[in-house]
Amino acid sequence: EVPFKYGSGWSKAADGSAAGAEPVVVINSALNERLFGGANSVGKTIRIDRREFRVVGVIGQWRPRIKMYDINSNPFGQPESVYLPFNWIEPMEVRSVGNRDNWKSLPGNPGFVESLRIGEANFIQMWVELPDAKSRQEYHAFLDAYALDQRKVGRFERPINNLVTPLPALLKTWQVVPPQSKALAAISVLFLAVSALNLVGLFLGKFLARAPHVGIRRALGASRRSIFLQHLIECELVGLIGGAIGLLLSLGVLAFFNILFSRTTPGQAEAESFFRLDPTMILAAVLLSLVAGAIAGIYPAWRICAIPPANHLRNQ
Repeated sequence: EVPFKYGSGWSKAADGSAAGAEPVVVINSALNERLFGGANSVGKTIRIDRREFRVVGVIGQWRPRIKMYDINSNPFGQPESVYLPFNWIEPMEVRSVGNRDNWKSLPGNPGFVESLRIGEANFIQMWVELPDAKSRQEYHAFLDAYALDQRKVGRFERPINNLVTPLPALLKTWQVVPPQSKALAAISVLFLAVSALNLVGLFLGKFLARAPHVGIRRALGASRRSIFLQHLIECELVGLIGGAIGLLLSLGVLAFFNILFSRTTPGQAEAESFFRLDPTMILAAVLLSLVAGAIAGIYPAWRICAIPPANHLRNQ
């Protein structure tokens, strides 16, 4: 579901074999802007490592917050500028980026691709679509059977422990989102609680200061309910104003973070916003403001309504 500005991805036949992959390529918008001025470049060619490749697609505006297809190396980095069929690895001696685990020692000084072969290197992140529990069980059984079969020829000496892990679970297992984020969320909730407690004291002092006025209104026929709602609405308005100020401050802080952590790639006009507020977060901020206003205002509003009006009239 990657958006395309021009063209599309290549066909399954273009992947071919190690000796027969088609010279096609998909590039991103920034590289297309740099090489072709942003025009439709589908059908044009670019040179990569002394080889000519035909452009079949140009990716549109696309900036995933987490690169789901490469959580092993730099999950928060910018997406790549160029995408080639996988089977160009061998003829072009394309080196992998990220972790590479070899299960065997490498005699001599073999080339990169040869070292992957003779060293039984683990350098590919395998993805498979398994729509239901039955297909997952069947695929898991297939992996176990494959490992047992390969053990007969001297491979996979360790105990079999194949795992078929969904991507969301893998993100948690590998701690792609650091656990410190939960601590920051807890600290934020504590700050909210402390602020609400401070507001309770401020509202209580403010409301009690107008007790004589409230007493006269009560004596003239105002109900406790109307007095309570008036003060509670005042608390909610203060909460909403505080929430609006908080959102504006958040936008400023996020803009600073985007400047601080942005990394522009060659051909990229400007850094894209990685930290941003989406509508869900804005709605959550408004709701939290209302909740904080209600928590801070319920007791002071009830307290001012609970004082008998005769006490105020006697003191006037």
